[in-house]
Amino acid sequence: MLHRAESIPTHTKNEELDNTQKVENMQKAQLLSDVIEEYLRPSLNDFADSPEHQDVIDKDEQYVHNLEKKFDSHELTLDNYASTIIEALTQFSINQIGLLNDDENGSYSAESIWPTKFDDYANGVDVVSYLHSTNFDFPIAFDVTTKKDDSLIRDKILVSSNDQTLGYATGLTDIRYCLDANGNASWQKRVPRYCVGVDRRTIDNALAGLTIGEDQSAELDTETMALISFKTLYEAKAQNKLFLTPFLDEYQNGYTLSEEDQKTLDQLGTLDGIFDAELQRLVHELPEDIIRTLGPEGDGYSPQQVADLFANERGPFGDRVFASIIRNTQKLQEELDESQFKFAHLKEMSLKSIHKKLTLTKGAANADKAYDKASNAYYIDNQTETTKQKQEKDDHARRRVA
Repeated sequence: MLHRAESIPTHTKNEELDNTQKVENMQKAQLLSDVIEEYLRPSLNDFADSPEHQDVIDKDEQYVHNLEKKFDSHELTLDNYASTIIEALTQFSINQIGLLNDDENGSYSAESIWPTKFDDYANGVDVVSYLHSTNFDFPIAFDVTTKKDDSLIRDKILVSSNDQTLGYATGLTDIRYCLDANGNASWQKRVPRYCVGVDRRTIDNALAGLTIGEDQSAELDTETMALISFKTLYEAKAQNKLFLTPFLDEYQNGYTLSEEDQKTLDQLGTLDGIFDAELQRLVHELPEDIIRTLGPEGDGYSPQQVADLFANERGPFGDRVFASIIRNTQKLQEELDESQFKFAHLKEMSLKSIHKKLTLTKGAANADKAYDKASNAYYIDNQTETTKQKQEKDDHARRRVA
């Protein structure tokens, strides 16, 4: 059994770990990673009997193999263990805090599901929570990061590989291999996906309080996990508003939504209410100094002000990753609110973001080809509008953003 190491000196949130502490945390991260890969993460072979997956498993296994061969070093080091283990801590914090579970009224509940390596690599899905109630039943996905670069964060919010190739609205992806707690396999499409993250210092604080039992159960310091969960939900709520805005704008302006778009609108609207309720509940679990600052309901500040509170790395709440995610989301929201054609505007920002990324990694010519393919997938191959008026509006929007 792995117990908390009493030899680790107590450190404040403003102090860097020394090498002894880093080694201890890296060892815990390695053990946690081993437990996940051996006992929790499903393999593609677990879906071999599923008719939905039989035709693509071999191809997807080769995709995973080629990618891991390209990046063949998976060994944890003092420099990379935080980025490797962040999805595990996010997943376990959701479980331990009981995130997305309405214990008081029982109107909704959630189970955490580990994604396969394919969905991690191909679809940007690090963590999955499957939401249940009498009125809805759908998963939500999180792409978890420890990066604080504003340009990278903006790209992560705007781009996921599948929404570009399938023509989805920005913020939606697939979970090709979804295995629920009962062992039921499915291919989940148009899944809401959010970029969330915390800084390395928060991760180190969490690892310092981690214990793993003989039954492979993980126990984490409740206060630290509450803080991670609060940040995760705050980031997700801000992006949920961003992704919801075009659907809501179409609905409020009287355009007929397709069945799929109406379903997405209902899901994002449901999540907006759940995120609000969960944040108000969770704020009471936070450290006292943060509660005093945020107020008893956690709503005493605007998102921009909350980002400012966490932006100062020398301050008591310092977390530049969280601050960058909130600030970039708010900037995108302001741009979107000013646009008359919100679907096209948000999609065009996403297309430009992936074009910039591919230009740096694969050259301008390949970036142009990928841009044209993704643009055609959205504007031509997967038109979901059900009225001539809607299509004319979207065509006009393309001319404006061009």
